[in-house]
Amino acid sequence: MSQKPQGTKKWLRPVAYIGGAVLLLTALGFVEATNDSAVCNELVIDVDGRSDMHFLDADAVRAQVNDEVPVTGMALGELPIKQIEDRLRTLPSVADADAYHTLDGKLHVRVRQREPIVRVIDANGHSFYIDKEGWTMPVSDTWTARVPVAVGNVFEPATSTGVRNVLVADTTAPNSRAALVFNAVLTLRSDPFWNAMIDQIAVLPDGQLELIPRVGPRRVQVGFGDKLHQHLDKLNVFYKQGIANGDWRRYQRIDLRFADQVIATNRNPTTTPTH
Repeated sequence: MSQKPQGTKKWLRPVAYIGGAVLLLTALGFVEATNDSAVCNELVIDVDGRSDMHFLDADAVRAQVNDEVPVTGMALGELPIKQIEDRLRTLPSVADADAYHTLDGKLHVRVRQREPIVRVIDANGHSFYIDKEGWTMPVSDTWTARVPVAVGNVFEPATSTGVRNVLVADTTAPNSRAALVFNAVLTLRSDPFWNAMIDQIAVLPDGQLELIPRVGPRRVQVGFGDKLHQHLDKLNVFYKQGIANGDWRRYQRIDLRFADQVIATNRNPTTTPTH
């Protein structure tokens, strides 16, 4: 029986690989061309966020996507994917947006809402939210987030969109103090008890913070919030003692600013240092 020369086998194998790769690339190119010429037949909207957040809905997103030209009926290859994403990301309540089309002719648009963690009423009476990533956002005319409220001496610069990151220094508002509020709320949120207990923060003229609990003393002084974890640990001990003694509601103010000491002021003018 005759056999093919060994050298022939050596060159036939790479030729077969190359031929297969060419066929695969040709097939992929055909599929891509066919996909691009297909028509968008449906717009699928997914608004991501907590179930209790209603800053925008699918109809609002749909209106933004179809703002210039309706996408249904448009060739998939002509869909302005990047422009749609960029337009949605300009919405103050949107943290991020993604768009893509599938072979069945659907354009999928997914939007992630910002999640506010505090509402601020600044020194000028302007109201806005700060989300969990430190971005400001305007309040909604149709829905109010159930979050703590910070009031007082916060000086937040106005922006065209109402969005800026409070952790980034702004030369137009060197004493904004929104970052102090944001960091304090993050600390409170890390503890389920204090997250539920504190519903208001007051910012004093010098930038120090006072916490206003739902029950118990009317004011809790915590300084500039840089040692808030330690202050809350002391306050936790004080609360437990107060509950045990049945007298924790009688205090007007608690001062936690001093090391290893809690200064409690009764609702009548009597001050009680507690070590």
